[in-house]
Amino acid sequence: MREKELRIALVCFGGVSLAIYMHGITKEILKLARASSALHAVTDRRKRSSATFLDNHDAADPEYDTETIYFDLLRDIGKTLELRIIVDIVAGASAGGINGVMLARALSHDLPMGRLRELWLKNADVTELLAPEAMASRWSKWFLRPFFWAAGFAGVEPIKELEVRTKLSLFMRSRWFEPPFDGMKMAELMYDAVVAMGTPRERTSSLLPSGQGLDLSNTAAARPAPSKAISTWRMRRHWRSPRARPRRFQESSLPHRYRRWTDSSGCGQRHGRAARNSSHKILSTMRS
Repeated sequence: MREKELRIALVCFGGVSLAIYMHGITKEILKLARASSALHAVTDRRKRSSATFLDNHDAADPEYDTETIYFDLLRDIGKTLELRIIVDIVAGASAGGINGVMLARALSHDLPMGRLRELWLKNADVTELLAPEAMASRWSKWFLRPFFWAAGFAGVEPIKELEVRTKLSLFMRSRWFEPPFDGMKMAELMYDAVVAMGTPRERTSSLLPSGQGLDLSNTAAARPAPSKAISTWRMRRHWRSPRARPRRFQESSLPHRYRRWTDSSGCGQRHGRAARNSSHKILSTMRS
């Protein structure tokens, strides 16, 4: 029988509302990889032809839903072609990078991503993420307000919705030329989401085949003062299946690059150290 691997390289775009959509995509890719791993864990091909995903998983666990569909699909394809799903590369920027980081950790240790959904649905809102000192007051850039209300009365989609019109006006009238969002609050939300993923059920728990690597590339861009160029940093991580060797999360180049990004992005010396500490706290949690 023929065997084939479907290798996936995923790129997640940024943008808050788009990131919510991207989270749904990453979650389904996780479920597809989980179904593939469960199917190929059944080594006896005769038993595999009648196996189901819930044979070895708890049907009452809310984490499992579409895995059963993917499992049955791959099992039926397996009658003529042994197909294995492998995620090779995950890349992302801005909010899409957050989705990429969470997906990489979930794939590496077979962990749930449910809490990340709550993070996006409850906190991906300009009223939640704007820094207090950057948020527009009642009279900030007041000359822009008539444009939003005129677009609303004209029935322009989706500005005609009161909530959209109000929040768009708030965002556009907030701080310009420097990042308006509260980076520290977002880091805290990310840390809570990482912790909520929990720890691997077993030391060898992973959705990666033995010896398979996973590359994560995460690019962040910040805009400091207008006279300075946009600075970026690229974080590349390589996970190895714990069945092949002990887990190791390399972060040798992160402190310098992250310091360069935070110190030049308008955070200043006062927030730079706190931002680095928060980053290291998240990364140390992801290692475990």
